[in-house]
Amino acid sequence: MDEKLKTRLDIARLFAKKLADGLDEEEARRLEQWLAESPRHAAEWERLRQEVAPGGRSVELQREGARLVERRWREFRQRVMGGRQRLWIQAIRYAAIVLVPLAAAAYLWTMFHPAEPATEAETPIVPGTFRAQLTLDDGRTVALDSTAFRSIGQLPEATVKVADRVLTYTRSDHAAPAEVKYNTLEIPRGGEYALQLADGSRVWLNAETRLRYPVAFAGTERRVELTGEAYFEVSKDATRPFIVRANGVDVRVLGTSFNVAAYGAEVVTTLVEGRVAVEAGSERVTLEPDRQAVWDGERMEVRQVDASNYGLWRKGIFYFEDRRLEEILDALARWYGVEVFYVNPETKDMRFTVEIKRYENIDAILRRIAQTERVHFGVSGRTVTVQE
Repeated sequence: MDEKLKTRLDIARLFAKKLADGLDEEEARRLEQWLAESPRHAAEWERLRQEVAPGGRSVELQREGARLVERRWREFRQRVMGGRQRLWIQAIRYAAIVLVPLAAAAYLWTMFHPAEPATEAETPIVPGTFRAQLTLDDGRTVALDSTAFRSIGQLPEATVKVADRVLTYTRSDHAAPAEVKYNTLEIPRGGEYALQLADGSRVWLNAETRLRYPVAFAGTERRVELTGEAYFEVSKDATRPFIVRANGVDVRVLGTSFNVAAYGAEVVTTLVEGRVAVEAGSERVTLEPDRQAVWDGERMEVRQVDASNYGLWRKGIFYFEDRRLEEILDALARWYGVEVFYVNPETKDMRFTVEIKRYENIDAILRRIAQTERVHFGVSGRTVTVQE
């Protein structure tokens, strides 16, 4: 028998037993292993499971088949007489009771899971690199990468250039502009970049991050808008507070170092040194070093942390302390440009503490987490499958 067909029939048998809650421990292990090999396998299982649910298409097919088998059985029994024949027929009937559901399962599996076509060589999963897109005030865009070394332009407000993986604005000696112009720096999935603003403040931007900022600051405050994650080292200016606006949260500082993560509704501000005021809705808290403010969209929570760990990503290190698995894998997905599929969604809430190099092969990182023996990973193409 063809090996691929043999595997399908074996999987079909396991599926049939799974639907009937009849798997033993070894069979359950084999089925879980097969499901983890590819997200397509897990998707097909869910598809088939829905087919056999009440009201599903295969349920009606099964009923029609049962009626046909019973009718043919009655006709055949009426024609056949004799003890031995009746014993032989009874044996066939018992065999049919076992084999027909398995044949139906094999049929359904073949119908819903045709042979996988040959695919081209898969693109290897590699760590992110220095790349970004700069959008100027007039709408022009400039692609930046790790080798970029160029002058973007001499503007009335500032000189803009990129060198050594840093986009730098140097304010001109002219008077403050009458109209504030904005640039936007966007970091794609699998990217990172650094920026020096016209006031001398430095910003490191993580993957999938967008920062909108003035070419040159004017007025009584220095305000930027953030989506994603960035680490700030703000130049001191007692007359003009620096404000980071992130998903409805204002982080207000005079001169300090801090990290802001705002990928979704939750905004996490972690203070390394100095002082910051975090404002959202009607709430306002003042942070001191090694404090973290978490705004979940409704309320503010302040936590004690080792703040130095939250800026390690800009130094090439991922550090997660008692963090949900979903948070960890979301960070890896942004950096390596992969998708994550959970066989059991409950694994998202498992908590881990792990420190890993940001430029390692993703397989090495996943092995590190899997060493806990609490969770296991499979990688197919650019999809990471998670199972217990």
